[in-house]
Parts: sequence; C-alpha cells; structure tokens
Amino acid sequence: MQAGEVKRLKDAPDFTLNIAVGDSLIHGRGGPDLDQGRWEFDENGELAEPEPVFTYATEDVSDFAKTVDLLGVGSYHVLVGNPPYIKVKDETENSNYRYYKSCMGTYALSIPFTERFFQLAIRAQENRQGAGYVGQITANSFIKREFGKRLIEEFLPTIRLTYVIDSSGVHIPDHPTPTVILIGRRTFPHNEPIRAILSIQAEPTIPTDSARGYVWQSIIENIHKPDTITNWINVTDIPREHLSSHPWTLAGGGVGKIISIIEANLTCRLRDVISPPVGRSIRVGADEAFMRPSKYKERKNLDSQTLKTLAIGETIRDWSANHVGNILYPYASNVSAKEIERELWPWRELLAQRRTFQSNMADANLQWYDYMQHTASAYKTPLSIGFAFMATHNHLALDRGGSAFNRSAPVIKLPRGASEDDHLEIMATLNSSTACFWLKQVSQPRGQRDRARSPRRAMGRPL
Repeated sequence: MQAGEVKRLKDAPDFTLNIAVGDSLIHGRGGPDLDQGRWEFDENGELAEPEPVFTYATEDVSDFAKTVDLLGVGSYHVLVGNPPYIKVKDETENSNYRYYKSCMGTYALSIPFTERFFQLAIRAQENRQGAGYVGQITANSFIKREFGKRLIEEFLPTIRLTYVIDSSGVHIPDHPTPTVILIGRRTFPHNEPIRAILSIQAEPTIPTDSARGYVWQSIIENIHKPDTITNWINVTDIPREHLSSHPWTLAGGGVGKIISIIEANLTCRLRDVISPPVGRSIRVGADEAFMRPSKYKERKNLDSQTLKTLAIGETIRDWSANHVGNILYPYASNVSAKEIERELWPWRELLAQRRTFQSNMADANLQWYDYMQHTASAYKTPLSIGFAFMATHNHLALDRGGSAFNRSAPVIKLPRGASEDDHLEIMATLNSSTACFWLKQVSQPRGQRDRARSPRRAMGRPL
C-alpha cells in the first residue's frame, strides 16, 4: 500500500493473501525432488495427480501449492524477505539443502535462501525485460567466511545484482547479527556497475527510534546519490568484476583503495611459503583426562616428547605463549601404546565415546586413547609459529619444540630446513599493523558484538 501510495485501507485493491506454513527451500513446483512429487501432465494434456507431498503435521503448504502455485520456480514478480541465518544441525535437512549449488562446507541458511530467492523470481525474456525483483536483508557472514565463496564467485555473477548495502552498522532491535542488503533481478548481468553502500561508522548509541537512527537515515537519504560520503556511509558505484571474487570488503572511507594497493604490491602470499597449510595441530575432546601437573614428568620419568606443554589461543599474547599445563602426547616415538593405555585407563569409557564426524572414536578408526585429531606434520620439525585464532589483533609466538597447540591456537609451519630467522621474519610481517589492517578487512567478526567496541575477529584466512 505504501509503495502504491494508498493511504486508506478502503481505497486499497482487493488483495488476496495466501499465508502458508512450510519449508520454503524444499516445497513448491520445480523445487528439489525430495519425495514431493512432480507436476506432470497425462496423455490428454490434463494435470496428473502427483505423488503425495511429504509435509509435517504443522505444515499446510501443500494446500496452496496447486491452487496458487505457491513457491513455484520462476513465478514471482517481487520477492522480499529476511531469511534465517542459523546453521542446519539436522543431517537430513543439511543434505537436502545442498541441492542448492552455492552450499559448501558448514554453510549458514543465508546461502541457499539467497539462491532460492532469485530462483523463485520470474526469469527475464530474451529482450531482458520482465525479470522479477528480489530484495533481502541477510547475514553478512558469507561475504568473508569460506562458505560464501561459491555463492559470490559462481552464483551471484549469473544474476543482475543492482545494490549491495552494508547494513551491519544499522541498529535493528533484538537483532545482533550483522547484516547486508542484496537487491537485484533475475536476469543475466549488464555491464553497469553495482551501487554499493559502504560502512564507515556504526550507530554510536542505541537510538530511541531505530527507524530514525543515524546510519539508517543516512542510507535512505543518500542511496541514489553516488559519490556521497557522510559520517556513517560511503555511496559509490563499484565495477561488477570487483564483487565477483571472495571475500568482499564493504568498508568505506577509502578502505577498499588501501586494500587494493596492498594486494597490488604483494611479492608473494603466505600460502606459497608455508608447508603444510595453516591449521590446528590437535583436538583432544577431553583435555582434562590427558592433562598432568608440572612435577608429574619427573615423578614418572617422562621426557618432553611424551608430556608436552599445552598452548591455547587465549594465552598467546605479545610474541609469547604462556602454557596452561602439560598434556600427554600419545604420538611420541619413544612411548608405547601400553604406557599410554596405563596412564589413561581410568577414563577409557569416557574417551572411547568422544564424538567425531564419524560418530565415536572406533567408528573413526581411532584408538580410544588417541586424540580426536592429530596433525602429524605440525611436529615433524621443531620450529612452529602458533597464533591466537580469535583476537582483536594479531598475536603470534615462536615455539622451538616441546609444545602442543590446541584448536584455538593453529600453527604455521615453514618447509623443512627453514631457519629461526625465517620464522621470525614471517612473525614480524604478520604482527605488523599492515597485516592486522588487512586481516580485519577480510576476516569475519565472531559472535555478538558491542557496536561501541572493536569486534573480535577470527584470524582464519591465509594471506
């Protein structure tokens, strides 16, 4: 009504509202073929009765599917929505949603829903006219986290994206998840640039009326004014090819240009000089059972390879790692399985039931006294660089051997033969303000954030 400038309900057209309950990623004509039946025609051209559509007791979407073609592919003139952002825990649903080609890794629901929105819109005709319009506000996690790579590089280039609005600085009541607004049409892209609203500063305080917040008002007042810069946003037209690779950088105030300068002057990338890739070294799953007091080594006559010091991400600060204790290391060359079994025997049932990706330890072809994950390559050479996986700034520490790093402290390994100076050179680069700036632009903030403070970021993307 507002879009049609209708002020009174009595003057409004006779709208027909169809409200249904169902899984909008699965149901509807042309959707995933998951025991839902198909729309098929018999030899007389009449619509054949499809197989029964599976629905839960709380769903009534099948009552509308045939009468109004609810959720029919290519049937909507306009789609507007705010899809869920959670990850799918149910294994069957997780598998079903991978029908959408953009899903990869441990994806969030924002990925298949972005693809689904454009799938439901009317496809443009040969003259590129008549394409359906799509607008959605969704979690911005895909723009930097790895599971968004396929959506950005493979799917979005197939549609005409017209607006990308960084709404992460907008205050949305009871909605802590940072968001981005995507607007486009279901047609192959033209050569025109994409209008982008880049973020400069988030809402300084919680506004009394969120609709009157500084950031939101700045967006709606300046969205049609390219090359506008306010205290809150930067309105610009970005060449389409700049948004065709993952990750996106949607920070305004010249940040994008600085990132371009940094990347244009690279002499090499970290992944080209390390071996193997950055990653965790151990994941125990029951740390307490493996932990031992400091004097235990002397009392049991254990060497530094059998009982390693344990480093975690929270204690790696200011170029050093403060260890949190000692941990049994079942993979030392001079320790026998019987010794480890004897040490851990009282906890054997607990350890055997640790849950892996393949169910329990035995199902994963692991012994009950093994770690849930052990990256052997992290211990083939003594020198390692451990870093805090989640922190406000880069924190790295050199380990000269004898330590184990848990899942919150991944390690960087250089090729065999690399000197200590080589390791210190890498650390100096990664601890620099330039590297910190770059990582904060391409890494995703983790968890709920206080808009008045700097968010913690995951240093999880290799340079």
